[in-house]
Amino acid sequence: MDKKDKKAKTEKKEEMKKEGTGLWILPSFINHSCLPNTQSENLGDLMILIANKDIKKNEEITLSYENKSAPNYKKQEKLRKKYCFTCECPVCLFLKNDPDNVLKDFLLDVFFAKTNSQLWANITEIEKFIDDMKEKYGKNRLYLCDLIFPLLTLSKNYEYEKKYIQSVNTLIEVFDILFEFDLCTAVSTCLLIASNYKMAGKKLEMNKWLQKAV
Repeated sequence: MDKKDKKAKTEKKEEMKKEGTGLWILPSFINHSCLPNTQSENLGDLMILIANKDIKKNEEITLSYENKSAPNYKKQEKLRKKYCFTCECPVCLFLKNDPDNVLKDFLLDVFFAKTNSQLWANITEIEKFIDDMKEKYGKNRLYLCDLIFPLLTLSKNYEYEKKYIQSVNTLIEVFDILFEFDLCTAVSTCLLIASNYKMAGKKLEMNKWLQKAV
């Protein structure tokens, strides 16, 4: 074991002390994938697996060990740190060999840095960033998750300026992406959409999205 792995294992132990841990025997055999076919929910000490799509006979059941809507390179960092392995699922293998992915990760790093430092001057800048990302990477569905955080940031800015319909339209984009990758978070997005419709005074549309959440 090299120094990097030892450091990762030490950090993992410290993190587990802070968060707490649990052991579910059968689910512990399920491998990670960045495009899993199930997701897990916990009710007390019971873990429930929910299929994200139709699962064929003899197809491996997979879970995402990290936030499925996070940018891929962020997931890789957490998987290495928390679980001490490098993901080699079909998505990660594709992105590893795709030169466009390196530039995309750099652009996202700049976006996160600006967001954390509150350096965005106005909504127009965020809109332009998202439009550029869509133009460069929007045709590849494997890159769609990388748009979620920028879109949520844009939606929050619209909401702050009381542009509720623009916020709704942005959140619907997020919902459409999440519906394919992360059904549970998609349901939470329905509630955000309903909340913005409520603030816009559109009760009919609000009720429609509340029903969709159910």
